[in-house]
Amino acid sequence: MPNSLVALFVDTSGNALKFCLIHTNGESFTYEQDISQQRTHSALLVPLLQEGLQKLNATVSDIHTIYTNIGPGSFTGLRASLTLVRTLGQFNHQVVIYGVPHFACVLGSLDDDTLSTYESITLALDARRNRSYVQHYRLKHGKATVQESPQLLENQAIDASVNGTLFLSDSRNPAWDATIDAHALSSRCSHSWHHAMQRAVSLLSLSPTLWRELDALYIQAPSITMSDKMNHMTRNL
Repeated sequence: MPNSLVALFVDTSGNALKFCLIHTNGESFTYEQDISQQRTHSALLVPLLQEGLQKLNATVSDIHTIYTNIGPGSFTGLRASLTLVRTLGQFNHQVVIYGVPHFACVLGSLDDDTLSTYESITLALDARRNRSYVQHYRLKHGKATVQESPQLLENQAIDASVNGTLFLSDSRNPAWDATIDAHALSSRCSHSWHHAMQRAVSLLSLSPTLWRELDALYIQAPSITMSDKMNHMTRNL
């Protein structure tokens, strides 16, 4: 197919492998499945790319834009998708690459009413072990700005960090303070995961990334000082 243009979307930040190719003529190839009990993300990505391009009658050279979730998330999963995207970028220097943080993907999935109602939103994403990744956003005139760097916090400490309305991604965490105005994200999401990526780029005015500079977003827990340890010990006496 001459002069064909294809956008690639890939998200391997969790147990589900999400992969989508969308052609400018409207045709698409989408794969989304929980593979936690199957093969790894890396074993599936290249075959999916080959299958999708064949279905769209396109080649690797036809990929003009790539959107990929850079985390936080599964280290192994992120490494698989980033390796694929870097390879494609190295092969085709004309491809435009957007590394979209997981928080931004969630923000992009929220419905228009939610984004127009709140001035500040705090997103809390499950990080397991009774901890969560937390990100604060300010919303104004259809745009979002990051208020501070994302954090990895103990669940019981999140109430003190909330700036604006809190949205929870996982109801399995029992430690949330019931006094917080908390909302489940699932009831507010109205966009597909790949549309959410595109929307996030617009909402946050994200810039393209060079393939060699593309990296995962890792968030470390705050360091504990000796004073913090002493205070913790004193409270538990």
